[in-house]
Amino acid sequence: MSLIAVGVATCLFYVWLLWRLALLRKAPRLSRAGTAIGPEDFVSVVIAARNEANTIEGTLRGLLAQEGVQRIILVDDHSSDHTMLIAGNLAEGDPRLCVCQAPPLPGNWVGKNHALHYGAQQATSAYILFADADVILSPDTVAMAVRAMKAEQLDHLSGYFCIQCKTVGEEICAPVQSAGAALTLFTTAKTRGAATGAFNLIRTEFYRRMGGHEQIKGAIVDDVFLARLVKTTGGRSSFVDLADRVHVRLFNGFRGFTSAVARSAFAFMKRRCILLMLAGAGLCSLGIISVALPVAGVTRAANSGFSPVGVVAAVLGCMSYTLGLVCICSVRRYHTGRMLWGIVYPLPIVLLGAATFWAGLMGLLGCRIHWRGRQYGPA
Repeated sequence: MSLIAVGVATCLFYVWLLWRLALLRKAPRLSRAGTAIGPEDFVSVVIAARNEANTIEGTLRGLLAQEGVQRIILVDDHSSDHTMLIAGNLAEGDPRLCVCQAPPLPGNWVGKNHALHYGAQQATSAYILFADADVILSPDTVAMAVRAMKAEQLDHLSGYFCIQCKTVGEEICAPVQSAGAALTLFTTAKTRGAATGAFNLIRTEFYRRMGGHEQIKGAIVDDVFLARLVKTTGGRSSFVDLADRVHVRLFNGFRGFTSAVARSAFAFMKRRCILLMLAGAGLCSLGIISVALPVAGVTRAANSGFSPVGVVAAVLGCMSYTLGLVCICSVRRYHTGRMLWGIVYPLPIVLLGAATFWAGLMGLLGCRIHWRGRQYGPA
């Protein structure tokens, strides 16, 4: 009977999760309607780049092609590769692109935040778009976002994107990453604020009035904390579905996935270390149960001569796995991976849980996290 109880509980959880994921279909999206934006609505794009030689050219060319982009300020955060050289070559052919070196990093600042803060000081347009150095935008995305902000009288707008997958590891992990991140961000957007570093658009006047990145200088996950700062200072913020407009290669393979999860979890761990460890253990258990339950159920049914209890256990086990697979398929629009790899979805759930547990353990032990060649966290 314990096998049946676990099967019922797992099925109920996946039904609840599927219901929550289905609500994402109602998330607002940008509209193509509207007239061209004028000089009074132009945008300055600020990018902090650190060792982004593989992606920076495509990102800059895509942004330069956007309607309404008055200037792009790329701040090189002490890269050790050819990021600055590539960007500098592009700047020679387009005066709208300004490439500069970030000043030495002061104490208590996260490198990316300091670079964004430095770049934002040079923005002169009505809006500032903070974007990552590996983002690809569809045409007119910036103009559509500005029109949406004006129509709804917003101070800030961000949204969830589509993850580009280039390796098998990314294809396997992207659906779980998409489901977890999209559900979390859309759920918290209205109450606490939400954002992604791929597309973080804000009114320049409001940004400076609330104190800018100096107010979140130590935040590892700068995008979400910027959105929360907007909320706490009385700003109007919106989080929209940008999956058809914005593409990002969020991580590289299995190792990149676990590193990204650990970094994000680490950023929210203050006084929550035990909670993170419990959540991580729960996710690991869910991934293992999703595989073990159908196997155990079918085995019990066969060994019991297909008794009613054994058959029920087998059905519940197979149903729980299938419901989990349906959840994975429901976030197809948020990644470019092949759905074939969805059948191994328990594996990335276990990896997600292990990375979350590790982040909580690091916080409990007072360890520091390594990110982009720097260390952050407790001394």
